[in-house]
Amino acid sequence: MPLVATALIDELLRETLQAFLCECSSSAKLIANGNAALATFSSRAEACRALALIDDFEYSEINLLRKIRNEFAHARHGISFTQSKVRGLCSSLESPIPDEPGWPVNDARFRFTNASLHIVLRLYPRKDWALLAKRKVKDWGADNYRFPPSAGDATDVTDAAD
Repeated sequence: MPLVATALIDELLRETLQAFLCECSSSAKLIANGNAALATFSSRAEACRALALIDDFEYSEINLLRKIRNEFAHARHGISFTQSKVRGLCSSLESPIPDEPGWPVNDARFRFTNASLHIVLRLYPRKDWALLAKRKVKDWGADNYRFPPSAGDATDVTDAAD
């Protein structure tokens, strides 16, 4: 379950980055193949945070989920949610837990599942929001911009490239 859940989150991060970055061969090269700079779960989470495509809470939860995934992915022998390191990581997850009685809120597997679902539901529409802020290729030539820019030039940069 940790491998599948985090693979889904990783894919949502990839889709978000792809929706946000300008359409050019460099964007595809950053994301597309296995050796790409943004081909790993951790690098996608870092890039999404740096580009403000995810918030601090999501970034923290994603990194904890990734660490839990790594425990399962790199274990030489059987591992479960009862293992002390996994339990400790799961107890650090801060996704909202149902208030109703009867939920196994102290169970590591429940906390992992709850956090995974919470993050997936938050990220699922993110690519659509990222499309609204999609970067566009700009012409940074001297004819389009003054040097050095003044405080009022921020709107000029956007207007000149559109």
